[in-house]
Amino acid sequence: MGSFTRLVHGDNSAREEKTEVSSGIQAKQPLAEVAPSPTEDEIRRRAYEIYCARNSDPGDDLGDWLRAECELKEKYRRIKEYSAETINVFA
Repeated sequence: MGSFTRLVHGDNSAREEKTEVSSGIQAKQPLAEVAPSPTEDEIRRRAYEIYCARNSDPGDDLGDWLRAECELKEKYRRIKEYSAETINVFA
């Protein structure tokens, strides 16, 4: 009957995905497609940002990595949660 376009995020990029729908009901997408887990590269970049934010003082690389991983996992968890709520609206 129609279609809609949604923005799909992943690997620090976004792409538009057009989905055909019939009778106005959106098919549920697996949440892993909507918001995957953070990649090693994303964690590495965030750890570097944390390192730079503390004036590039050496000595806490593991702490920076773990903090970055934790922050990004929480970010993706919130995205998945929001996506699940959004998908249920169309179900």
